[in-house]
Amino acid sequence: MEIRIYNDFDSFPTEKGRLYTMETEDGSASVINHVFDEGFVVNRMDFETSYLTNQDRIGEMDYLMIYVTLMGRLDMGLGDNMTSRLLGTACIYHPSGMRCHMKIPSGRHIGLAIGLNISTFELSESSEGDLSFNEMVEQLMERYVPYQRIHLNNREMVDIYMMWNHLEHGHDPVIIHRLVSDFVLSLYSSVEGRDLDRDIPSSHRYEDLLCNTLISDRDGRLDIKGLCNTMGVDRYDMCARFSNVYGRTPYAFYKYHRMVKAASMIGLGDASIGDVALNVGYSNESKFAEAFRREFGCRPKHFKTVLDQPF
Repeated sequence: MEIRIYNDFDSFPTEKGRLYTMETEDGSASVINHVFDEGFVVNRMDFETSYLTNQDRIGEMDYLMIYVTLMGRLDMGLGDNMTSRLLGTACIYHPSGMRCHMKIPSGRHIGLAIGLNISTFELSESSEGDLSFNEMVEQLMERYVPYQRIHLNNREMVDIYMMWNHLEHGHDPVIIHRLVSDFVLSLYSSVEGRDLDRDIPSSHRYEDLLCNTLISDRDGRLDIKGLCNTMGVDRYDMCARFSNVYGRTPYAFYKYHRMVKAASMIGLGDASIGDVALNVGYSNESKFAEAFRREFGCRPKHFKTVLDQPF
């Protein structure tokens, strides 16, 4: 089964799925489409351009789509009715027959789209509880469709980063099925108390650029004052504006993102705690462990146990 993307993308089969690429007037766009026999797909999106159109149509298949932003801003909608998707937020929708426009005011956007075949998808055995997937879909669609933006919690963001990292370096369907199932179960379990995202204007270019820089930093020596000087904006004004858009100060957001990235590496079990600390910019393992505990409520060595606990 192939999920076709109805645009001007060039399509190529790959070892891990299907690659769609397109050159635009000011950049490029790519989608890596991973299809799994268990009734779901995961698309990794990377857009380095300012505008795309008709990118949100997968035909007439009965899929529930969950779209999560991992970098930059994506404004999606019909005509002037655009909704803004920020890092840490997700949209749940039923895309059959949709044709939408996309704007990327931040210039670069990375996202993960999970498509669940409503008639065939089942939760993995390790995640399944007393509820059927159809019951979950019913309530998720009633609550969030169409295009209602929701905030994701720490555990959900860790699941998303684990999906991205594993698909980038491996392709074990058992692991991805478990992560997708955990993510859907978490969304459902908090369906009534979920915080909904507020409307954010599309004019926050500098805040988006700063956010992209925070995410891309690899050495832990971030100089926000220098970045603001380079952009020609006042540091204190920028911090206030950034907090208004992203809900945290730049420094708090930077620490949060590093801890989520670290937690996803620990969850996949591909590296030692010391290597994870170094990867997110900590040369001192004890300082890393304390920062991790403040964000997730446990030390890194105990985090896998937390992931195995029911919702």
